[in-house]
Amino acid sequence: MIAGYAEDDATDQLTDDPVCTEIIGTDALASQPSLSRFFERFDPSSIDQLNSANQELID
Repeated sequence: MIAGYAEDDATDQLTDDPVCTEIIGTDALASQPSLSRFFERFDPSSIDQLNSANQELID
């Protein structure tokens, strides 16, 4: 989604993308099934936790 793809199934196209892997600093990105599992587990509590982590980084 960050790279402009609207669906997590686009992950397969980005797994070995040289720009994305260089930014992240890894040889390959997460697979489509891994990303789908992440989105499935993401809930309102997860958003609160990310907001809290973001605020700590800002502070």
